[in-house]
Formats: sequence, C-alpha cells, structure tokens
Amino acid sequence: MGVKVQKRLRKQEQAATENIRDFEILRLRDHAREVFVNAILNPPAPNQVAQAAAQRYKEFFQSRLPHENR
Repeated sequence: MGVKVQKRLRKQEQAATENIRDFEILRLRDHAREVFVNAILNPPAPNQVAQAAAQRYKEFFQSRLPHENR
C-alpha cells in the first residue's frame, strides 16, 4: 500500500471512530433524559429514612419560627 492510501485509510478510520463516539454520546443522552423525566413524572414513594429526614427538617425550621407563625 502506498503512503497516500494509508493516510486516507487512517483519516477514514478516525472519522468512523468519531461518528461512533458521537452516536454513543447521543444515545446515552437520550437514555439519561428518559430516566430523568420518568423520575420526575413518577417519583418513588419516600422510604423511612427520607420520611424521618423530612420530619427532622420540619421540626428544625418550625422551632425557629415566631410563635404566631407556628
């Protein structure tokens, strides 16, 4: 093979590799978007740890409100 042919093949291989990489990135972005939207539209029910944290948060901030706002 001549040097020109090898250079051309190398450029074509690089272009193909970039196209594949770009496609994979787009596919992953689509999947990530789908997962995110699904989580927003269909959130899981809070587990006991989350419920306890929410209760502590509520108690913490309610204790700092003036008495007339409780």
